[in-house]
Amino acid sequence: MKFSHKLFLLATDVILILGSLLLALVIRFSSSIPEKYLHHEMIPYFSLCAFSAGILWLFGLYNKLWRYASINEGLYLFNAVTVSFGVFAIPVFFTHGSFYPRSVTIIAWLLALFLLGSVRLLLRVASSGFVVPTGRKRVAIIGSGDPVESVIRSLKTNRSSYWPVGILDNEGKHKNVKIHGVPILGDRSDLPEVIRERGIQEVIVTEHSPTVFKEVLNLCKGLNVEFKTIPGVHEFMDGKVKLSPIREIRFEDLLGRDEIQISLESVRSYLYGKKVLVTGAGGSIGSELCRQIVKFKPEQLILLGHGENSIYEISLELSAKGSSSLFPLIADIRDQEQMRRIFSKTKPSILFHAAAHKHVPFMEMQPFEAILNNFLSTTFLAKLSSEFSLDKFIFLSTDKAIQPSSIMGATKRLCEMYLRAFSLKFPSTQFISVRFGNVLDSRGSVIPTFRKQIAMGGPVTVTHPEMTRYFMTIPEAVQLVLQAAAMGKGGEIFLLDMGRPINIMELANQMIRLAGYEPDKEIPITLIGPRPGEKLTEKLISDDEIKEPTSYEKIHSIRSKGVSLEELEKAIEEIKDAGKNDNEKALNGIISRFIPEFLNRLN
Repeated sequence: MKFSHKLFLLATDVILILGSLLLALVIRFSSSIPEKYLHHEMIPYFSLCAFSAGILWLFGLYNKLWRYASINEGLYLFNAVTVSFGVFAIPVFFTHGSFYPRSVTIIAWLLALFLLGSVRLLLRVASSGFVVPTGRKRVAIIGSGDPVESVIRSLKTNRSSYWPVGILDNEGKHKNVKIHGVPILGDRSDLPEVIRERGIQEVIVTEHSPTVFKEVLNLCKGLNVEFKTIPGVHEFMDGKVKLSPIREIRFEDLLGRDEIQISLESVRSYLYGKKVLVTGAGGSIGSELCRQIVKFKPEQLILLGHGENSIYEISLELSAKGSSSLFPLIADIRDQEQMRRIFSKTKPSILFHAAAHKHVPFMEMQPFEAILNNFLSTTFLAKLSSEFSLDKFIFLSTDKAIQPSSIMGATKRLCEMYLRAFSLKFPSTQFISVRFGNVLDSRGSVIPTFRKQIAMGGPVTVTHPEMTRYFMTIPEAVQLVLQAAAMGKGGEIFLLDMGRPINIMELANQMIRLAGYEPDKEIPITLIGPRPGEKLTEKLISDDEIKEPTSYEKIHSIRSKGVSLEELEKAIEEIKDAGKNDNEKALNGIISRFIPEFLNRLN
């Protein structure tokens, strides 16, 4: 509060205290005040005012922002006024009311409390305001109970850019009831009418329910509003949310996925006190693996990646959070001599192999690059892991490995086959593959692509109206990978529960509406056709595989007939020869011996 404002409020209080004394005299003498109390004995009144001003100042009443006043501030005011009148009551009572009648002291004290308290109440009401302040967005709040009350209180007291205009609760039972001055205007079905009549610019949804999110999106079609929500409990627990109670509604809010619950003890049992190496540690999945692994206090976390910027960023982030056991490394997993030196120097016990080329169309143009980076490098890392007696080798696979129409998917399927076969020959290290689909917001995925296109005003490019994909969030995928690794004994292929497939056209429409626009009217959607190597739909298991349950309901085990390690080793040498001659036809033939459906992509 500015000094001038403090003086103004202090002067107001002094006037009110003097007024309370005069009003007390009026009440005491029924408007017939003896002349001596008005002309001859005014010094005690002014003395009380001066004394009270000092007491109020000493109690710090002018260092408080009264628009945020609560019960505590009210107690400060009560104590200050009581002390002021209490001290002056002493001579009044001992002199038998020669200054002014003793009853006036009590009446004036009550009046002063009322008047000074009323001024501060008016300050708070005025700051809450009945008129929307300029520059603040008019918002409607969806929900009921404590979350709604908390959001409204925060928006009004923290001077946010939002101004709550109305509430729409679950059933509209409390219509016209107000919460902090904001009226309940009905239930969710009334939202379109409220938006039009009240000039709503944004809608804040306080319920973390995919059903509610989707209902609100559908209700607001064509109404040109933006959407926000409040963080879920897990976001506060993870330390992701610090100050603002409002964030954008994200596509993952619409997925309808249950929150992941992993066995922390089983994960801790194989990570605590161990040296853990993560390849591709700067990538979307790799960096999240690192974030979650450090929570289990490994002896050392080795962050290996080919891009120095991404490794620098994740190591800096983890260091800022107090992680001291980090060992960042810039290396190429294809460099066998370098990788051998790294294994010899760091002596890891656990390897999470997340490094891979993942961009399907790019790899179609460079098939031998995909084979070298994704498959041949993985086979060498497996041999190193066995040679250096690692406890576990966890390979991150993809649903694109099933009936692959791309070289990228084929390389992942070959890795699964090789690690299973290698595990039978060298069981001292547990080789585990974990297969899952697309992860939201990973680099190169459709979500950030759509987001950028929407920000640029479109068009949003969709390959085919019937294209579908399985999606899960990055933290969800990583938690299940950690859990699967705890369950694995060697040679398994685990499949994560991906939920239902999402139509990409539906995804584009929902993301455009989440941004506050109307699809095809304000943001166009353009069909561009499938890119090289892309399929309309992805499968999670092939025709010759059997999905079996495990002790964890969101993780399944895949059983299929294996391939001998000798056959695969022979194929590796043939692949190397094909690479030397840049013979893509020979490469396709070698791959099709193990994955017959791979050649169907060429027809």
